[in-house]
Order: sequence, then C-alpha cells, then structure tokens
Amino acid sequence: SFINLRAHTAYSLSEGAIPVSTLVQKTKEMGMPAVAVTDTGNLFGALEFSITSKNEGIQPIIGCQVQVTPPSANPSNNTDTLIFLVKSNQGYQNLLKIVSYTYLKGVHQGIPQVSLDVLKSKGWTEGLICLTGGPTQGRIGKELAAGHIDRAKSYLTTLIELFPESLYIDSSPRTASFL
Repeated sequence: SFINLRAHTAYSLSEGAIPVSTLVQKTKEMGMPAVAVTDTGNLFGALEFSITSKNEGIQPIIGCQVQVTPPSANPSNNTDTLIFLVKSNQGYQNLLKIVSYTYLKGVHQGIPQVSLDVLKSKGWTEGLICLTGGPTQGRIGKELAAGHIDRAKSYLTTLIELFPESLYIDSSPRTASFL
C-alpha cells in the first residue's frame, strides 16, 4: 500500500495548510498504515503528530525537508533539498541537531541551511534515511535536467557515502533512466 513520505502540514509555513489531526484522519480513511511529516525546516509538529498518529493506529514517521549546500560549497541562496526521515532514536537526535544548526549557525541571506561537509564532520547522518529531493528540488534531478550526468553521479556518490543503505532517490522518468 501507498505511504506518503513527504507530507507537509500547516507547520510548513507558506507551504502546507492541513492540520496534523486532519492529515492523520485522512491517512486512516485512505487505509494507509503510516505517514511521514516532513515539514520544511522545522519539527514544530513532531510531538503533536506522533501522539495523534499513535492514538489513531497510524505509524508516525518523523522527518524534515532541509536545505543543503553541496560539499565544499559556500552558503548560498542556491541550495538543494534533502528529506531526512527518522529511523531510530539516534536519527531523531541527529535530526534535532541538524534543524537546530540550520537556524543557529546556518542561516545565509535568510535561508536556514546546512552543508554536506557539516553533516559528515559532525556525524549527524546516523539513524536517518535520506530522500534526494526529487527531480526539481534535489541536486541530482537538477544536474540531470541540465545534462550534467557526471555531476549527478558525483553528488550521488557523496550521498551514498553519507547514508549507506539509507539513501532513496526521488525519481522521475529522467532520473530513472539515469539509474
């Protein structure tokens, strides 16, 4: 059965409008056993989501959509999207650290962000599943769309090193043909 791994709630400011309780109820009505909330840049609704989901018999998957800069890149307004899903307590602790970092040390021209270099040096990828951001928001999709297959492969290699056995590619027909 289908499980939505990229739901945004009203806590995704200017991006989502659905209240957590409505999302959980719709998930239940559609017969989905689980749903992931991956609000952009924050975990404001994580506790409410976890409690509401469990009370309704739905498996909550906590996550977050995060803006990242590639390895060795300077902070910029041209960030890419990665989605992090929690798979363990260690992953939850690391996601808290990542989101906190983006606001406390990673804001550049109003955009909270973290570099892949920071994720690697801090060891914050353990316990997390990474989704590549899809065909338009993630670097792999952007590079493929621009015809830069070698850059896409290089970035994919970096992500595989950071998230061994925990990396999933949000695909489109173009991405699928690359794989």
